[in-house]
Amino acid sequence: MAAIESQLIVGQVLQSSSTQYTIIEFIGEGCFGKVAKCHVNSTSELVAVKIMKDTFVQDVEEELSMLSKINVLDPDQFNLVKFHERFEYSSYTCLVFELLEMDLFQYLKTEIGSSMYVNQIRPIAKQMLVALQRLQSLGIIHSDIKSDNVMVVNTEEDALQVKLIDFGLAHPSSSATPGRWLQPIGYRAPEVCLGLSYTEAIDMWGLGCTLANLYLNANLFPVRCEYLMMKAMVEYLGMPSEDQLLFGMHTKKYFCQEADELGLTWRLLTPEEYSGINGVKAKEWPPWRPHFYSLDDLIYIFKEEDAAEFMDRREFIDFLKHLLTLDEEKRFSPTEALQHPFITMTHLSQDADSSDYLTTAQALMPTEASLSDTPVKDGEAHVAEEADKVPPTPASSQIRHNETDVPKVPLSHVKDDNESVQEPSQDWGKEVHLPATQNDSGICSFPEQFPHHCDECLESGPSKNGPVVEEVPFPMPKRFKNVRRFFSRIRKTFFSCCSSFVQE
Repeated sequence: MAAIESQLIVGQVLQSSSTQYTIIEFIGEGCFGKVAKCHVNSTSELVAVKIMKDTFVQDVEEELSMLSKINVLDPDQFNLVKFHERFEYSSYTCLVFELLEMDLFQYLKTEIGSSMYVNQIRPIAKQMLVALQRLQSLGIIHSDIKSDNVMVVNTEEDALQVKLIDFGLAHPSSSATPGRWLQPIGYRAPEVCLGLSYTEAIDMWGLGCTLANLYLNANLFPVRCEYLMMKAMVEYLGMPSEDQLLFGMHTKKYFCQEADELGLTWRLLTPEEYSGINGVKAKEWPPWRPHFYSLDDLIYIFKEEDAAEFMDRREFIDFLKHLLTLDEEKRFSPTEALQHPFITMTHLSQDADSSDYLTTAQALMPTEASLSDTPVKDGEAHVAEEADKVPPTPASSQIRHNETDVPKVPLSHVKDDNESVQEPSQDWGKEVHLPATQNDSGICSFPEQFPHHCDECLESGPSKNGPVVEEVPFPMPKRFKNVRRFFSRIRKTFFSCCSSFVQE
């Protein structure tokens, strides 16, 4: 890194065989090198140039191999970053990409200011599913889906357009090797954690974690300790299956068998057992991080603001359940996910009382033709065939009412419809438990600070399986701090549509 810092400066010209790129500023860095915002001297276009250190020659070749396959697709239509060229400059390998505005972590922090409503999450989810469906048709596993690697094209657009970036860890599904460590902590699929064989389904798990991150304004699973990540999986989703535990190469890193009256049963290791077996001290569960009984609990961490929004929220949580399924064979494929009511909005269109909410939700969706409207290319017929086999999606799961003897600290309490929300005292020394009951709907009372929950952005390169930084508690959800800007965009879209209608 020091060599790159000493030899490359702002104003320097990088010369390829046909183009000159003038460095305007450095916009990111990682273990691979740096990313520079550059001016194309011949066209005045702005691009992002990824400048790789010579020690990453093999990584460059692998990334180029994936980019060459992806380049057969229309990057705009399928929400993938556009790759321009590769060239050598001095002792560096340079990869030139289109310049995008900011990643989702930056967008959430600077444009939204808090967690997203589910109707804001939907366009992001749909566009990423379109991208993952096309990657799956090419037999490519991205293996690093996270908030940093989803970029917003232009924040000034009314309908948010995003693209998937960073193929530094992408590889063919045919070369997937059981036991290989992939994905950052907190975004790592259970089959990768346990050392099982894996497929493109790990990207669906990563997408589920990313969308939950947007909804919570924090990570669903802890990102600073592998043990806590697995502990959270077990608490929220249950134990992995007997087959997963029996055949996992890394099972005994997290679980053990013990005899009881029913025979041998599996259980999660205690923190002390984990530390002794792995030689790595398990971190303690942060006192501010709530324990969820299931993903259903996520429905109630925000107060019900509108009946249609609450119905939409329930469908979103049901959608998350299908992405965050422990068994990869039962996990949604991109094609199945694109047909879920949360994406299609059929649950809103069938409810007459949801018309205003539906209009707002539709205004937030990008206008580009979706994947389902595009012809299937040669070699992609199996994707179309898969769509015909999709079983009907069940209605949102019924909320389970869980009882426990463990003392609970409610996140909020609402006595009746005429009372304001009373926030509990912040006794952060106790674990917070969220029973999934109708009476616990309300605004959760979390500390206000926001965790920098992603280790790297496009400019800082692939994660190389490094941890995602998380040092401060869940935030107090403000639910779209820039609400004035949000509704001004909706009004702008509405009046634009009215104007077009009148003219016609």
